[in-house]
Amino acid sequence: MSHNSFTATSEGVADVQERMVELLNSDANFTAKYGDASQYDFRPPQMVAFWSFRFMIGLGMLAFLLAAWGLWATRGGRTSSNKWLSVLALVNLPLPFAAASFGWIFTEMGRQPWVVVPNLQALSAGSDLGSVNMMTDMGISPQRSRWPDAHLAHPVHPAVRRPRRHVVHPHEALRRRGHPLVEGRQGTGRGSRRPVLRLLRGTPIMTLSILWFVLIAVLWTVYLILEGFDFGVGMLLPFVAKGDRERTQTVRTIGPHWDGNEVWLLTAGGATFAAFPEWYATMFSGMYLALFLILVCLIIRVMAIEWRSKVATEKWRHAWDWAHTISAWLVPILLGVAFANFVQGMRIEVVDVATGTVIDPTLVNQSLASATHQLTGGFFSLLTPYTILGGLAVMAVCLAHGAQFLALKTTGEVRDRANAIAAPATIAATVLAAAWLMWGQFAYTTNVLAWIPLVVAALAIIVSTALSQASLRREGWSFVASSVAIAGAVAWVFASMAPAVQKSSINPAYSLTIDQASSTPSTLTVMTIVTVCLLPIVLVYVFWSYWMFRARVGVEDVETRTGLLLKKIRVGENFFAS
Repeated sequence: MSHNSFTATSEGVADVQERMVELLNSDANFTAKYGDASQYDFRPPQMVAFWSFRFMIGLGMLAFLLAAWGLWATRGGRTSSNKWLSVLALVNLPLPFAAASFGWIFTEMGRQPWVVVPNLQALSAGSDLGSVNMMTDMGISPQRSRWPDAHLAHPVHPAVRRPRRHVVHPHEALRRRGHPLVEGRQGTGRGSRRPVLRLLRGTPIMTLSILWFVLIAVLWTVYLILEGFDFGVGMLLPFVAKGDRERTQTVRTIGPHWDGNEVWLLTAGGATFAAFPEWYATMFSGMYLALFLILVCLIIRVMAIEWRSKVATEKWRHAWDWAHTISAWLVPILLGVAFANFVQGMRIEVVDVATGTVIDPTLVNQSLASATHQLTGGFFSLLTPYTILGGLAVMAVCLAHGAQFLALKTTGEVRDRANAIAAPATIAATVLAAAWLMWGQFAYTTNVLAWIPLVVAALAIIVSTALSQASLRREGWSFVASSVAIAGAVAWVFASMAPAVQKSSINPAYSLTIDQASSTPSTLTVMTIVTVCLLPIVLVYVFWSYWMFRARVGVEDVETRTGLLLKKIRVGENFFAS
């Protein structure tokens, strides 16, 4: 993939050392700062790569064989009494994790000194922040810490010592001089022309960078529509369900779908990482603590949904239901604060990597070879009246969306209570969303096209509110209108950001643009081909799963005699026994 060829050859260890010395000695900035590159050892640690690969394969195959034995021993509903199988089943639990960990060690260590061979050096891709510095300085301190050179008392790999970036990649510089090792390679610098999608006569339609900016917006839209009602169900759990059976009925409405809905979040994050690595780096480092809190809440929510039925006591299920509810309230608030920061802009500046000094706004374009976009305002700069309103607005929309979904998917008293909550909840969501959208449009948005999705969102949420009232109640259409409103709001957020992916509230010159943040043309091309091939399959499966589980859930469908009794957990009971 890195060579864009199936017949390309891979260099040996000695060739890597020779190539890196040649590339870096041709860079005047590098030699002026670090001296002759030949004094450094760029070869990957061979023993680590050799053994980690073998541990990965060995442990992975062992885990596979033990799992196959377990499946065979329990085929057809059998319960195995083999003592060794029970012991090895426990041993097998950490084996996949260990195999995956050795795989990562092999990958990360074996590819040095490259991140993507041979287009992106580790020298050009890293951050000089340690994990502790990232968690504390980036989260609390208003200034970014740097590890002083005094910490490095002996010559080490420059990729570890001080990462930096190039406007024109060294390969491109050598190619322009006709270097035989890279002759014919396409340019990878920011100034290189992006590939375009073309129709019949070659008329350019859209650069792949903009296409992926739109696709990421679509992924966030699908996630917030689908996971939005999941959050809403969790938020309403104590209010629409008055007993253990009704709580189980409520959770069962999202049972077939919630874990699949979360995949859209992973897809959005992965697409951002692949298509816009600098956006991903700036966003995840600047919002590190906030995103960490979201991750913790999502993990607790997974545990609450998965584990509530593992022990057959009402007290156990009730405790996990409260954990589910609390996490479901927190995640929409945190996501709303994050999206509001995209619209308002964050305290981002362009900082020189070597010196830590802030670049003058008029010199940003000339300084991007040795500078990065960084959040210099600290964690609490993310909290402003506007971003807090954004958190409340997203929370209210998810609450109303969840109430409409429950009214659509349940029967009996839970349905009646959901309808009763949906009526005032949609009114509150409309008021908060209108205040947030209009404030952002007039105060922070310069893109006139952002009015289009804003108007769509406004009309849709008004229709949703009207159809949720008792006199005009249409449960299905009110839910559809709510989904359209969420789609319009997400489109408005991304339209407000464009042409930046990360706006700076300090100075527009510090904003990270789509072109500055995007990956290379070959990366975007491969991603587009894979998406065109696989996305239709994913969409067909999603529609099929929702169609198969379209029926309403009644309290009579609930089975509460599930899980183990606490006093029997240690005397041979298992989750697979009836």
